[in-house]
Amino acid sequence: MWITFLHCIVNTYTLLGRSPGSVPATPGFPCIPVAMSRIVAPGQRAILHLYDSSSLHVFRQAQSYCNSTFGQVVIDDVAAKQRVFRLCGIGSRCRILASAPSMHTDKFGGMSSSVLAEVIGIGIIEPEVVLQHEPFLTVSCADNDALLLPTNECLNEPDVLGTNLSSQWEDSLTEAANLCQRLERVASPSRTHAQTDEWPAARCIERVLEIRSGDYCDTGKLRLVALACTTHLPGTKRFAAMALAQQGRSAELLHFVEEALQEETRRRLAMKALAGLSSESENE
Repeated sequence: MWITFLHCIVNTYTLLGRSPGSVPATPGFPCIPVAMSRIVAPGQRAILHLYDSSSLHVFRQAQSYCNSTFGQVVIDDVAAKQRVFRLCGIGSRCRILASAPSMHTDKFGGMSSSVLAEVIGIGIIEPEVVLQHEPFLTVSCADNDALLLPTNECLNEPDVLGTNLSSQWEDSLTEAANLCQRLERVASPSRTHAQTDEWPAARCIERVLEIRSGDYCDTGKLRLVALACTTHLPGTKRFAAMALAQQGRSAELLHFVEEALQEETRRRLAMKALAGLSSESENE
């Protein structure tokens, strides 16, 4: 067993240390298909355990040719039920911040080399054409998005923000997101330390703005703030928020995320109350 373990670790260090020349360039943007529940929204930081061959190929391609960025795409469930392969209209653009060797154990006890990748969502992609399926998925898509750029709504920004100023919206959303984060252990007690070692929303937002290093309007930043605050929301709502942002529907996005965070907070507070009642019953 120890020989197998050491072999896996050596293989992973070899994987992390490969030079760009040892990885052949492939046309298109490398992507990892994920369930909607696992999509990493812009402004969200996550630790991904990459162990299947396709994901490891994407990891190598991203580091070698794509400035450590790759895409996450979601397979269209409706089309899949009709035995048609089609991707949803949007996906996430992620940047690899750091990585470390790891080991994956399958359900039969077999071990293989893997990678723990610390990533952060930095944008939204619109997959146009699938260029290849094997050995990993690549798509054609624009190099950049308009997440932070002015939209038609920015021309009449007071209407977008209602009676609130940008800073008030930002404070309100980040405060609600931080409350959800504090309640995370109650909502998901099985999550590991690596999964719960999260940054505050403000730190994630700052890191994305630093990576993108371009101009942005106030409403553009608010769209990023709103998406960063969806970290603790169900994947379907996180994905819906990304769609609103991509469509430039800033006002709808802000209210949608605000209401979703309030709903999620109520759910987690209810779970906390139930956990307290259960604990009291056991003590009696």
